[in-house]
Amino acid sequence: MSVQFEVYNASGDVVSDNVGDGKRVEWDALNNYIVETCGLQDGDTLVGYISALYDLGVQTPADSEYVFTGTQEDEAAEIAKNPSVYFKDGLDDNKAPARLKCAPSKPFQHVTFAVDFPEIMLDKGKFFGDDGGAKPLRLYLGGDFWMGKEIGKVVQNPFSMKNTTKTGAWSFDSKATIYKMAVGAKLIKDGEPFESKRIGELLGKSLQWKVKIDLSESKGKFYLNQKIGYAAGLGRGQQSIEPVMELVYVGFNKDNDAQAVNEIPSHIVNTMKRASNFEGSKLQQQLVGDGASTAQADVEPEELPPSVPQYIANDLDEKLPF
Repeated sequence: MSVQFEVYNASGDVVSDNVGDGKRVEWDALNNYIVETCGLQDGDTLVGYISALYDLGVQTPADSEYVFTGTQEDEAAEIAKNPSVYFKDGLDDNKAPARLKCAPSKPFQHVTFAVDFPEIMLDKGKFFGDDGGAKPLRLYLGGDFWMGKEIGKVVQNPFSMKNTTKTGAWSFDSKATIYKMAVGAKLIKDGEPFESKRIGELLGKSLQWKVKIDLSESKGKFYLNQKIGYAAGLGRGQQSIEPVMELVYVGFNKDNDAQAVNEIPSHIVNTMKRASNFEGSKLQQQLVGDGASTAQADVEPEELPPSVPQYIANDLDEKLPF
């Protein structure tokens, strides 16, 4: 599938070519069905294709944090060199106490993806009174995070569209997951530039993914965990998968397909609404219209744990879920 992906700056200016129907859902039955049908409680590596690309708009991510081992004098010198830098006590990757150097993140366009696995077919509709039939298992990159009842779930780790010149030309950083996926999909060779406007070329590409789907317990209730991380390109002898459903691209300022908009998961919709350029966009009109969202919202249980991150992934070095 070839799409003309729209790239824009932090102000939202386009860069030129350079079940809320009241139905009761038996969540325990649905979640058990998903886990048992997928059989991925212990994790596995599967071949799946990128089935959807969602523009999340201009987002301001959390400040960057790095472990700092210098002295107080070193910290003062860093602040003198860059007054926006600050330091705080926190934890390192191993959850050990550490001193952290922090830098404010700048707003930038972000995206996320969906991946389909046709070898696992699920008929979720029967739990919603929908006889639409079985569809491929679909998982969403970036995980999700519960931010309270006012906001709901959002994409935990959206993918930045930021480009650098480290490859000698404008390109995603070679450590960025999007760059790694482009290499794995053989769109480029390692070391070659992969510019943000080419991101639509990833749609329909088959890659290997680390996947784990299980249930976790909290206060006597069970919650579905669906974890996915990029693993590698296809190996010798592995075949690309022919998409069985129409590929989806949802942009902020394009006339999106109404059904595609209606089927956007709630955690992605909630993230889109937090973008600085959401107000006044075509997507706002499609999602909100006269004030009532037409998007397919995921009906959530009445209670959720304070925060249940699916997994934490750094866009420059995505951690696999197991």
